[in-house]
Amino acid sequence: MSSSTRNKAPNKQDISKEKNDKQRRPASPASASLTTDSNMCESDHEVTLMGELGKLRKENQEGHNQTKMSLDRLEQTVLDIKVQIGEHEGRIGKLEDRVGMAEDLAVRHQRALRYMIHRDIALSATCDDLQNRLRRNNVRIFQVPEGSEGGNMAGFIKELLHKVLKIPSLTDIKIERAHRSPPFTPHRDPTAPPRHIIVRFLDAAVKDLVIRQAWSQG
Repeated sequence: MSSSTRNKAPNKQDISKEKNDKQRRPASPASASLTTDSNMCESDHEVTLMGELGKLRKENQEGHNQTKMSLDRLEQTVLDIKVQIGEHEGRIGKLEDRVGMAEDLAVRHQRALRYMIHRDIALSATCDDLQNRLRRNNVRIFQVPEGSEGGNMAGFIKELLHKVLKIPSLTDIKIERAHRSPPFTPHRDPTAPPRHIIVRFLDAAVKDLVIRQAWSQG
């Protein structure tokens, strides 16, 4: 019983020998190939990472250059805009000056226009008054047949007044002018009533005498 138990129990020296044999035993071909493959994969991965990093660096540099160019163009555009704004400000200042001068001139023109309007009203009133005063020595004579005056209207009127109104022959009837109104037209209807005669006397007293004599005779 004891002898069999001894044979089955492992010896410490034998175990240590087996460990040493395992350590000294060369690696198998399969394990060596696995190690080589893993090293190659790691190197390929490093190469790929380096390539990607190079691409990223190149893209970053290109983006930086493009950004710098864009900023340069933006600065130049801003400078151009500043120059244009300065030019526009100068033109606007000149326009404001011209507009101010035009407004001042318009104010002066309005004042002159108001004065001219008042002056025109006053002159029109004066002209109307003068015309009315000039008409005071005028007399209209109606129902005198056309052509009876001949070629001397003033002489005809003097003779007519002495004859019809029985004004004394010694009375000096001074006539400035006498004419028919409206003026003769070639297409005037011969059946129309005769045009009236306008007589302007030089002496208002003679005109008043003629009017009183006409009223007295009806």
